[in-house]
Amino acid sequence: SILQSLGALSWALLLLLIIMYLFTVFFMQGAIMYMADHPESSVVRTGVGTWYGTLLDAMYTLLAAITGGIDWTEAVEPLEHISILYRILWVFYVVFVVIGVM
Repeated sequence: SILQSLGALSWALLLLLIIMYLFTVFFMQGAIMYMADHPESSVVRTGVGTWYGTLLDAMYTLLAAITGGIDWTEAVEPLEHISILYRILWVFYVVFVVIGVM
C-alpha cells in the first residue's frame, strides 16, 4: 500500500513544482521589467538580488516561504515596492499552496 501511494505523492509534488515555477516566472518577470525601467531603485535591486537572483533562488524562496524556512513577509518586501499587485499575488500563492495543495 505504501508503493501505491507513491504515485499520488509524485503527482502532488509535480503539481507543486509547476505552481512554484509559474509564480516564480511571474514574479521574476515583473522584477526584471521594473528594474529595467527604474535602474536607480537600490531597495528593489538589493531585495530582488537576495531573494530572486536566479530562477532556482526564486523557487527556493517560494519553497522556503511555504514550509516555514523563511518569513514570507520578508521575501515579499522587494516585490511590494514594485506594485501592491505582487503582494496580493504572493499572499494568494501562500494561501493556495498551503491550504489547497499541501
